[in-house]
Amino acid sequence: MPMTYPDTYYKRTMADRTARPVLSGTVECDAVIVGGGLAGLSTALQLARAGKRVTVLEAESVGFGASGRNGGFVSPGYATGGDDIARVTGKDAARKLHLLSVEGMEFIRENIKTLGIDNAKPEPGIMSVLRYDDGASLKAYADEISREYGYELEYMDRDAVRAVLKSDRYFQALRNPTAFHMHPLNYLRGIAAEIERLGGRICEQSPATSVVSSGSEKRVKTARGEVKAPDVVFTTGGYTGSLNGKLKRSYLPIATYVMVSEEAPELIATAIATKHAIGDNRRAGDYYRLVDGGRRILWGGRITTRAASTAGLVKDAGRNGRYLSATCRTQDGARLVRPHVLCPAPDASDRTYEPRHLVLHGLWRSRPQYHGDRRQGHCRGHFGDKRTLQALPTFRSRLGRRPGGACGGTAHLLETSGAGLVARACGLNSFYNKMGRNMIGRLILTYPEASRRAGGLLILAIVVAILYSLGVSSAWIGHVLPSLTDWLKENPAISRVVSSVLIALIVAANWQALRQLSRRQQIVAVWLELFALLMLFFYSFDLSFAFIAKKIGFLITQGVTTTLFISAISIVIATIIALAGAIAKLSNNGVIYGLATFYTSLFRGLPLLMQIYIIYLGLPQVGYVIGAVPAGILALSLCYGAYMTEIFRAGIQSINRGQTEGATALGLTPAQTMMLVILPQAMRVIIPPTGNQFIAMLKDSSLVSVVGVWEIMYLARTQGQTEFRHIEMLITASMIYWTLSICLEYAQSRIEERFGRFNVR
Repeated sequence: MPMTYPDTYYKRTMADRTARPVLSGTVECDAVIVGGGLAGLSTALQLARAGKRVTVLEAESVGFGASGRNGGFVSPGYATGGDDIARVTGKDAARKLHLLSVEGMEFIRENIKTLGIDNAKPEPGIMSVLRYDDGASLKAYADEISREYGYELEYMDRDAVRAVLKSDRYFQALRNPTAFHMHPLNYLRGIAAEIERLGGRICEQSPATSVVSSGSEKRVKTARGEVKAPDVVFTTGGYTGSLNGKLKRSYLPIATYVMVSEEAPELIATAIATKHAIGDNRRAGDYYRLVDGGRRILWGGRITTRAASTAGLVKDAGRNGRYLSATCRTQDGARLVRPHVLCPAPDASDRTYEPRHLVLHGLWRSRPQYHGDRRQGHCRGHFGDKRTLQALPTFRSRLGRRPGGACGGTAHLLETSGAGLVARACGLNSFYNKMGRNMIGRLILTYPEASRRAGGLLILAIVVAILYSLGVSSAWIGHVLPSLTDWLKENPAISRVVSSVLIALIVAANWQALRQLSRRQQIVAVWLELFALLMLFFYSFDLSFAFIAKKIGFLITQGVTTTLFISAISIVIATIIALAGAIAKLSNNGVIYGLATFYTSLFRGLPLLMQIYIIYLGLPQVGYVIGAVPAGILALSLCYGAYMTEIFRAGIQSINRGQTEGATALGLTPAQTMMLVILPQAMRVIIPPTGNQFIAMLKDSSLVSVVGVWEIMYLARTQGQTEFRHIEMLITASMIYWTLSICLEYAQSRIEERFGRFNVR
């Protein structure tokens, strides 16, 4: 079978090109591993070394995912500091977690040495650099690591850093001489070869389609075969699909991006004078290293929760000639990331990044701080899988008992992701310990199914009590069962109880039925049910539908047209006013700020109806005669512009000041910064409340009817008067307003989706 790797630097420089077979037929073994990445292969290697028969099922090829296309950094530690971890797990547990990560790094180093994986090309040394001047804190951190964990990090002052990284963007750094960087795909393929040498089986192009987990023997099926084993280990990380819904919900897939420059050894040597790998201290910072003997740079960075196309990776990167990577640009004008990591190199404007690819990781939702960043996952993948091997017998022996013990759980499907396994176990143990301190907590943990049913009955009883207190009528029972009519009249109190219980049971049955549907089907079903109840409510009014049918055409052609005309123009004007007002309120100019605050205070303080009267009746008093429609548009625009000014201001202020500083450093003017940097990001915050204001404006446009504008509400009142059918016209007008607001809601959701497409978390 052909290999299915994406076009990456690692694929182009892959040493072993062995293609492995697809699973065919039935295979029996001691453990089946779903996922052939770093975690899966490390688990399989440990099991094979222990003499177990192991089978690995990989949907694509070995190391296809993040494990085979990451930055290649191998270092201990976590994304958050030891103090943060200690606050959650305790100091002793935090120390053990750190030592486990060190053990994971040494495990990889030993594998490379003992298995002779020379093509992994390990290179010692990783530098963690600061993008701001704070040497004292960095030195204190190094001292703490040495004191608490006995692990030495070398402090580098600004001069030492800039001697090897010729950039004024960097200040101090910590150098880890025992950490290293490597070719991850070659390492994984070396591990795969060793698993097969020990008798293990690796099946590529074999995605698991279903898992039968009941009983002592588990069965994992693929399109062309099946594996039977006592234990199943899922190691699919950010690529976890619907096969294991519980595990999928535990992960937050995050995407990061990696690129490799073209060959430019002389130019690169003027920027980087070290073979160490480099990563800055930001959460989603740059990380890079020299490859091919210093002829190329492998760069990675950016984190998103929505994987975007790598075709948009570095558009316009050639605008800033001060930094090598900032002037490197792709041939196709890609546009997502503009890295700024190196030294002045104005002659680099024609450099390109050749292979560029996306890396999809999995981040634990419950304990994200333990998973660490993209530069440390190798260690946690390995030590987590070593603990997996130790945990398998425990999991088998404790089935059916309350979770606890070293691994904090009894499920036969072990969920593992490096430190995520340990961290999640710690979190569960902490939860269970707290719950076990009170009687209710012990009952819930000891009898979960009985507790769930008791809770359901309690909720049902509460619903019955609420219905009874509302005085629900039992007349509907008489309509359904006429033979009970007399009895219901003779026993009013009992009949109310019966009616309340029956309604509560109907609601409960409906709830259970809805739970069997998919999420999309649930939404549709709920809407249909509630709409039907609303129509039944209106039907009870004894409406004249013939009268509605006769008048609705005129109501739409005249009223809807006028309403939409007034609302659309008011929305545009109010948006312009709001943007100008928000910028004015953020201004340092006292006059402009005073004007903006007076405007928002006045038009938010006066009722909209009063504003319409003042504009329509007051302006003629000073010589400006204005029509009813323009008066309504002006009043709506000024009123909602004042409300939206605060929304725009809050949205703009939600953007970190560093965005403005970065734009200024790039040479953008304040106007360019606002239009190109701040507003596109602020729109994600601005759009939801602004959409609500638009819907409110659409409905409040009915107030202009007081000055004789023929919009929906004016026509509903006047048309209903002719035959005293007021309620028919008012309900019809209400349904039209609702329909229009639904259209606005849909438009708002589409705009939100558009501006949230590249949202960075």
